[in-house]
Amino acid sequence: MTVNLDLGQASVGLVGTFVRLEGVYGSPQDDEIIGRSTGSTFNITGPDQGNVDSNFEFYSIEKVIGGSITIRSTSRRTRIRSRSH
Repeated sequence: MTVNLDLGQASVGLVGTFVRLEGVYGSPQDDEIIGRSTGSTFNITGPDQGNVDSNFEFYSIEKVIGGSITIRSTSRRTRIRSRSH
């Protein structure tokens, strides 16, 4: 599953776009969150879990991707990648 906070879209489970999604639980497969192109702060609080900008919670998400990101990581499992837009 991919959740794109910049576009307000998710690859499975939601049709169309979202505006005020407060969090997500990932699937048994590899899942990812894409942050906003204006920048996001990913707070990694445990293995494959945390929040984005302190207001969007995620659990069982293995990869976070953002344009301009600040990372606080306490997990060795979560993979973090920065992407230029």
